[in-house]
Amino acid sequence: MNSDMIRDRLVAVLVETLAIDAGEISDATLLSDISDDSLEITEAVMEIEAAFKVEIPDDVAENLGTVGEIIAYLAAHEKEP
Repeated sequence: MNSDMIRDRLVAVLVETLAIDAGEISDATLLSDISDDSLEITEAVMEIEAAFKVEIPDDVAENLGTVGEIIAYLAAHEKEP
């Protein structure tokens, strides 16, 4: 899956999970700008893991600050079909 496909899927997950508008999300968007509720962020990470069939360790998730960083992580840890 290329970066654009990952981005589109990730944005869809964030929109659904955090009830935000897709237009508010760019690669530079900080998760903390989307939501300051740590429970919502945790839920979003869990939904991302499910959508991409990947596990994001807690210590890694804490350091993924922007949407672009999440895209890079997902691209690097993508499982082959």
